[in-house]
Amino acid sequence: MKNQVLQGLIETLYGRSRKENSRLFRAIADELSRPTRAARDVNLSKLSKVTKADEWIIVPGKVLGSGVLKHKLNVIALSYSKSALEKIEGKKLTIAEFASSSTKVKGLRIIG
Repeated sequence: MKNQVLQGLIETLYGRSRKENSRLFRAIADELSRPTRAARDVNLSKLSKVTKADEWIIVPGKVLGSGVLKHKLNVIALSYSKSALEKIEGKKLTIAEFASSSTKVKGLRIIG
């Protein structure tokens, strides 16, 4: 059984996907629907290797603070570790905040 808050977020993402005909929201909802043992946890060192400065990315899991982020990065994630929040320079949003806002982001990539 899934966490009720997570289940509500998944339903919100599927609804926004249908409303806006958006593949992005559907892809995020599909990733979050996977079993929790297959959840994606990503370290800052990996993000530093696979991203560019000022890029917008989304992590359908938890961002962990291991490693050093060498450039400014805008991140949307399900959750963050305390050390990751301290190290990320740039905007930090949760997926719930992103799903409920009308924020439009171009070039958003799913990492994980």
